[in-house]
Amino acid sequence: MDGPCPLRVRDGNKNAAILSELCDERGDYRIVQSTSQWLWLMLKTDNYTEGHTKLYAEFKAFTDANLTVLLDSKKKPGERECRSYEFECRNKECISMSYRCDRINDCGCTVDCDESGCDGINLSKMNQFIVGFGIGCFVFMSVCFMTCLIEGQSNWIASRVEELRMRENQAEERRKKAFKAFTKFIGEKEV
Repeated sequence: MDGPCPLRVRDGNKNAAILSELCDERGDYRIVQSTSQWLWLMLKTDNYTEGHTKLYAEFKAFTDANLTVLLDSKKKPGERECRSYEFECRNKECISMSYRCDRINDCGCTVDCDESGCDGINLSKMNQFIVGFGIGCFVFMSVCFMTCLIEGQSNWIASRVEELRMRENQAEERRKKAFKAFTKFIGEKEV
């Protein structure tokens, strides 16, 4: 194909800096690393290929840790254990846990991949109603229990305060009677 390169990769959006251009027709594997989580790809074709060949392209996302291992000639992908923040695909590749259950098959396999087991609990409408009703009843009963508990405690506190007031009043009455008796006793002695 004459003219500009058919495949252009930019770091972000269509106005960002060009990271790579694929200008030849043979298979060329390159690692292109962006500075963010996005890459912009543009493929131009003249709608004609000799022998009606097809374009095959494979894109994979790698974390910095995966990229370091990938570039290390001593280790190949699948020859290391996945880290705690990675998901191990069936084909032994490690992908970020954030790619799990995102509705995109990032592993490239068909069974036990990163999208397997992401459906959640499959409940019928009746079971959903029963679970919701049960949770609602539990919350209602908890609120009633806490209300009764708080009410009982405030009543107990009020009764204790009333009891203390009565004791103080009784003590005050005894003091007044004692004072009256004392003043009467002293008054009789003076005469």
